[in-house]
Amino acid sequence: MKMKRVLGVILVLLLAVSFLAACCSLCDLPADFRLTSVTVSPAAPVVNSTVTIRTTVTNVGETSSSCDVNLTIDGYTDSKSISLLAEGEIASVSFVYVATTEGSYTVTITTPDDIATRSFTVNSGHEESFEGDKGK
Repeated sequence: MKMKRVLGVILVLLLAVSFLAACCSLCDLPADFRLTSVTVSPAAPVVNSTVTIRTTVTNVGETSSSCDVNLTIDGYTDSKSISLLAEGEIASVSFVYVATTEGSYTVTITTPDDIATRSFTVNSGHEESFEGDKGK
């Protein structure tokens, strides 16, 4: 009789462990999209030049998922979609912006889980020339 009880307890424990192991896949952390780098190129653009903003997005979560990567530059917005990024997978995203006026700009890139900012300055592109004493 004692042996049946012990075997019954062992069976219940085995079933509980099996159930928990089966449910463990439901405990995976959701996708978590982190920005691991943001670059602005060229570093010192001139008026009417094309500026390329690149970022790297890494899914540090445990679930594959998709996300939007959003760019904002002083009122200008753009968005790119990343399709089904697996756990630990990295994706590169590039945006293009035409700098039409000189001044300082702030780039903001966001994912559902992260935000990064960079700044750059657009110059006029005209070098000042100094008329020295020519011919002396």
